[in-house]
Amino acid sequence: MSLPSIEELCLKAPLYKKIELGAGGEDFIQRLIGTNFQFDAFCVECGTDSIFYTDRRFGGGSGPGFKPFEWLKDASYSVEVKCSRKSLHVMEFIFCIKDKELIKFGQIPSLADLAYHEIRSYKKILGADRSRELNRAIGLAAHGAGIGAFAYLRRVFEFLLEDHWQSSSIDSVNAAEYRKLRIDEKLVCWRVTSLKYLFKTEQFMGY
Repeated sequence: MSLPSIEELCLKAPLYKKIELGAGGEDFIQRLIGTNFQFDAFCVECGTDSIFYTDRRFGGGSGPGFKPFEWLKDASYSVEVKCSRKSLHVMEFIFCIKDKELIKFGQIPSLADLAYHEIRSYKKILGADRSRELNRAIGLAAHGAGIGAFAYLRRVFEFLLEDHWQSSSIDSVNAAEYRKLRIDEKLVCWRVTSLKYLFKTEQFMGY
């Protein structure tokens, strides 16, 4: 598997996921902890998108006792990036390297906090209960609990499917029979009946 970008590692990779540092691993760690970089991200404190950057000052030089840095040695590192709008607004990511595997085991703000601005616009559609379930799914995914996250996402998806079915004027399938169908069968049923309905509408004429 190819290594993620630094932006993907910081903003999307869940906590405690092990990333093998194979080919290119040494160069990747050098860029992560030994150089300056920047990426676009949502600033929780500003409440808007911004550019975040590292502000590292490097001294240098070599002499008789100089040894190259061992980028893949077992160690823990903290990476801080600052908001270009206000430097006091920072994100911090904590990593460790063990047996040539990279693990992100801490970050502030959390992945759920960073994702909140993307999902808040859905609250009018989902309502309070389903919005909370979507938030729980994001929180679980952020901690690597994919199965738990999937369970909540499935509930949100089933809610949307049922809501669209009830609000439609499509009545070619008996409601009791429809609810006995599995999710994949409901999707097929929805697609077929939607096309039948579309063919009957004037807006479809000419296509």
